Amino acid sequence: MDASRYRRGIGRVERRRVARASRGHPPLLMPLPDPVDAGNDKVQLCMSELIELVRVYIPDRTAASEPDQRVARGKALGYLDSAYLADLPGPFFGALVRAAVYDPDPSFNRQFVEPLRAAFGAWRTQAAFLEVLLTGTNQERAGAARAWYWATLEVVDDLQARWERAALREFVANEDTDVRRCLPAPAPVPPS
Repeated sequence: MDASRYRRGIGRVERRRVARASRGHPPLLMPLPDPVDAGNDKVQLCMSELIELVRVYIPDRTAASEPDQRVARGKALGYLDSAYLADLPGPFFGALVRAAVYDPDPSFNRQFVEPLRAAFGAWRTQAAFLEVLLTGTNQERAGAARAWYWATLEVVDDLQARWERAALREFVANEDTDVRRCLPAPAPVPPS
């Protein structure tokens, strides 16, 4: 597409938006901008930490040769073998929480949240994300909100209520676009 056709296309969109507004229709909404800091450096640091934890803590259960050990560790890091989840040591908890929070992809962070739930329980996992929402930076709060979806496949009622209150407070008080877009829109409050 040449530049003049592209400009004409943009002009049509703008004219359509102005015409809708002049007829009393609600304006067309523009897409939200991309997150300011996607946190790629922090995700890479978290992955490095997880790789080191796998190297140190995950025992080689079946492999005798070095290539087989690499495959076994790769499976453990990918959490493809649920036998590894039963005895994940404590240092994995913080590393997995950080990886889930800093991963900017709300679908991809599932690979960190599911092992957390399986190894450490739904309550501890949800409590960690609630703590990040309450005390983290804006980037961390947005990440906790993205990870919360996968953490609540098994609902813990007392934490769910606390999360909803904290998320509503954050949605109303926080002006950061990334945080607000990651939190679900608050439900309307019924009139009293």
